[in-house]
Amino acid sequence: IGLPSKKTLLQLLFERVKRVMHIALAYGRSMDAGFKQRGVKPISIYVICNEWNLRELNDFLEANELFGMRESEVHVLAHRFSALVDDKGKVLLERKHKAWVQPGGHGMCFQALVDDGLIPDLKSRGITHVFLAPTNNLGCKVLDPVFLGHCEDVKVTDRKTAGVKLVQKLSPDEEVGVLYNHQVTKKHGDKFIHILTPQILEKFETPQSGLKRKCPIGGDLFFNQASQCVFFCNISDLQLFRDAVTKVNHLKRHRVSHVDLDTGETTPAPAVEHPANALQLVHFVSDLFDACVKGVGFMSGREEMLVIRTLVGEKSVRSALSQYSKLCQTWIRAAGGSFEGDMIASDRELCEISPLVSYAGEGLQGQFREVTALPFLMQSSAETQRKKRGMPLPDGGLTPAVGYKPGFSTQRAEFFSFAEAASSKREFNNVKRTDEDAFVGLFARSSERISDSQRAELLAEAPGADAGIDVRTVTHKEVVELQLGTDYA
Repeated sequence: IGLPSKKTLLQLLFERVKRVMHIALAYGRSMDAGFKQRGVKPISIYVICNEWNLRELNDFLEANELFGMRESEVHVLAHRFSALVDDKGKVLLERKHKAWVQPGGHGMCFQALVDDGLIPDLKSRGITHVFLAPTNNLGCKVLDPVFLGHCEDVKVTDRKTAGVKLVQKLSPDEEVGVLYNHQVTKKHGDKFIHILTPQILEKFETPQSGLKRKCPIGGDLFFNQASQCVFFCNISDLQLFRDAVTKVNHLKRHRVSHVDLDTGETTPAPAVEHPANALQLVHFVSDLFDACVKGVGFMSGREEMLVIRTLVGEKSVRSALSQYSKLCQTWIRAAGGSFEGDMIASDRELCEISPLVSYAGEGLQGQFREVTALPFLMQSSAETQRKKRGMPLPDGGLTPAVGYKPGFSTQRAEFFSFAEAASSKREFNNVKRTDEDAFVGLFARSSERISDSQRAELLAEAPGADAGIDVRTVTHKEVVELQLGTDYA
């Protein structure tokens, strides 16, 4: 995504898990002399993807040696798809003899765990609770000890109870779901009683009046507790959550080209200014609250909401990198460090501290006696020693040594622009990007799958077309998934 270390989002999440285990071990040894012999129970990571990128993700993890995790601790599984239909409920065809399908939403993770028979495996490992988090959040604090401690205090560890991490919603247009109390009327004997249950209301399902409603005092948004899509729950409730989530459907709209059933010809996707022509029923993790008798929200800072969904804009890679760099910069200043010329980190002047060094700014005191220059990268001793011995890092890339070195080109991040896709070759973070990358960029400019004839025309017009490069036709969404390594976009 453009970090100085060239680490992927998935690697950062894995390393944060390792750091939390290290902190737990160090704390346990300081509190209990016998803790050293017992050690820390290993954390099992279950990565949920779809069938389109299952093999690619498995190969990626294997090539990077599971980022230092044991093979028995990492599991990859795929959830199901659901069909796209028209406004009359008829299934659309992507091409002849093939129905249009898309991933059925992140709520299908419960079904994947249950249907693949992993609940007995979880219990056999002594696992009692599950921490759910998206993979496209650069600021996600995996296994946040403060959040888990809060859940322990308010008895989220009980059955039919779940905790969710929240941030303050700042704008009515922000694409996030909000936590609110939903009133349910139930009959109890001869009387009807009203029960308040927690719910997450998605932005696209909220009326405009609700989005813009403000508190009479203070002027903040009335519905301002935005979900980070980070949950904590009891493992015994996974079957219950699976049943609850699959009963709730959310309507998602797409613009796709499809085969006309009457003529057999391909109908192009409608333009952006026209209504979507495809409907899909999807499931969300947040619907687990339908099976809960109590829900607990935990408000955290906006620095934990660095979601990457688009290539440009508020939820883009550049925006997330800029905010993450500023977060690392605050850790350095809190540890007594200072920056040359009082520079402020940005998406061009990056600042990165490896999760293996610090999880949330801890353990940095005394490390910054000299003035720090931007861009800056701080790695663990194990990472730097591995590079000094000439060994490839687990992410398969080269990473600079601790601190700043003048003239180090990858310190200044660059990003692939579709406007530059026509260039035959160019430098991109010290990697030669060829015509194949340019073709992917050209295809990604279309928001729908292009026809075979359009594909042939683009290949004929694109630079270096005579090289015989075979390029798969992809959508903009697929390019985002491939570049970010996530199915969560």
